[in-house]
Amino acid sequence: MKIFLTGGTGFIGSYVLRTLVKNKNMDIVAARRKTSPMDLVKDIEGIEWRECNLLDVVQIEEIIRGCDTVVHIAGSVTFSSWKQDQIFKSNVDITANLVNVALESKVNRFIHFSSVAALGLSSKLIDEAQVWAENNSKSYYSLSKYLGEKEAWRGFAEGLNVSIINPAFTIGSGLWDEGPMSIISKIDQGLKYYPTGSNGIVDVRDVADMCLKLLDNTDLAGRRFICSGHNVSHYHLMSMMCDSLGKPHPSKPLSGVLGQLAWRGASLAARLQGKESLLSKEAYTIASAHLTYDNSQSVGLLGMQYKPLQQTIDDTIACYKKSKDLGGNFAMI
Repeated sequence: MKIFLTGGTGFIGSYVLRTLVKNKNMDIVAARRKTSPMDLVKDIEGIEWRECNLLDVVQIEEIIRGCDTVVHIAGSVTFSSWKQDQIFKSNVDITANLVNVALESKVNRFIHFSSVAALGLSSKLIDEAQVWAENNSKSYYSLSKYLGEKEAWRGFAEGLNVSIINPAFTIGSGLWDEGPMSIISKIDQGLKYYPTGSNGIVDVRDVADMCLKLLDNTDLAGRRFICSGHNVSHYHLMSMMCDSLGKPHPSKPLSGVLGQLAWRGASLAARLQGKESLLSKEAYTIASAHLTYDNSQSVGLLGMQYKPLQQTIDDTIACYKKSKDLGGNFAMI
């Protein structure tokens, strides 16, 4: 098996690469931008790294030639509405390019990493049959992941062997100063506020394991799989992290007028600085929603055994403490 993998230098991608190298006898060609940081993958051996622009179809065609499998993880995760052009190029246009080239190259397998965001918001238990419904509470990010999935489904309709992974909020060791795990640094500094909603949570190692299982199950084409180990409130998750760090629990709910002022101030500051806002209007809306996800399909059809949430948090915090003691800004479990 020869795999072309995108997004390998990122949080989830780095764990997928490690899992594939450890468990599979295969050739892996991994895409990277010239500016991609290699901190999370610099110790992985046996990967053929190729610099390319995934919006350049000619480059993609050249690299995919000879590969029989595509694992597409690359994408943009942002809830800043002023970055919508970047979001749609990364999550929709690139997916369309890869699907088109994969069809032309007649690859045998296409694993597309999406997000539970592509399923939209609902007060009911969300499963793979969830139908996207237009409403004003969705984010540009959610819409971009939904439209990216539509490109993958188009590929399936045209004969591509596609399966889709929809990870929930993913935690594990990674970069501590940016991305999803920056929440640990903020808690360590004494974060007092907590969002009032709930979400699905999954260990990054479980996400990588699902990818491995789907590569071995080519008869599951045309299916999406929610990858979510636990449904918990943000307060409960943050409190567990606080306990593992030895920090006091957050005490102030981020809601009402306080919540409105918080996201407006954070969004303005981020835009003036040209940085990503962790508390935009879209992020605040999603964090205030009570979202729960049904993982029974992944358990029944793939045999997924999700790691206990306490184990995930303890492993992650242990890596965080060790790397900080050594003056580092990232770690891998």
